[in-house]
Amino acid sequence: MALRFQISANLLSWPNSCACCGGNADTKLHASASRTTGKRVRHTTTSSWKVPYCSQCVRHEEAYESASIWLVASFVLGLIAWFFVAKASSGSVGFFVGMVVALLGFWPCSKAQKQARSLMLSSCCSPTSAVQYIEWHGTFHTFVFASKSYLESFLAANSRKKRSEIQQL
Repeated sequence: MALRFQISANLLSWPNSCACCGGNADTKLHASASRTTGKRVRHTTTSSWKVPYCSQCVRHEEAYESASIWLVASFVLGLIAWFFVAKASSGSVGFFVGMVVALLGFWPCSKAQKQARSLMLSSCCSPTSAVQYIEWHGTFHTFVFASKSYLESFLAANSRKKRSEIQQL
């Protein structure tokens, strides 16, 4: 269950507990959002907030995110296999071999994600980022929180700031 809302502020107060498990935070992760403006000349701007996490949750989040490297690598290897096999025999055989190689990446990716999940504590709310910074416009910031209890702590710490209704995603 993810919870999305907007809050208007120049500065935000973050509770000093882990955004994922609720334990003692000993490090921080950047929750960042980027936007691109301009038609002829494009300018990309990135904004971020430092969100408190504990080291254990940082480990499982980074391990889970890095598991997708297997999919990228197998896709690239599939394209290379397709090219070389198609050149040596036929295009349809090359396509078949390339697809098999590309699909083989799902197995190690799934295994790496399972291993990352095993690093999670019973109180963890998500294997990925517990707080996602979606976008901003002026002083309005849009976030998605995975933990309802951390969201409640965040809202209490920022009680004087204007915010939208919370939407369940």
